[in-house]
Amino acid sequence: MITPTIFLTVMMTIIGSLKVFGQIYVMTQGGPAGSTKVLVYYIWEKAFKLFEFGYASALAYVLFVIILILTMIQWQMRKRWVIHES
Repeated sequence: MITPTIFLTVMMTIIGSLKVFGQIYVMTQGGPAGSTKVLVYYIWEKAFKLFEFGYASALAYVLFVIILILTMIQWQMRKRWVIHES
């Protein structure tokens, strides 16, 4: 009975982990030698530090496609993971 809730929680957690920005910006700002730089921080850096808005927009589309593909894979796998009551 709880598998649909667990499935939704896993999906939302994975999507949220790909969109992390605030913690990295506040704590490390990309870290030593870029070791904590993630895609969202890189998009922000390109857009608002280097003023390369076109490139940042293209990277945002790449992030969208990555999230879409991961979500579609998880959605197809739900048939194995989620147990529905008959």
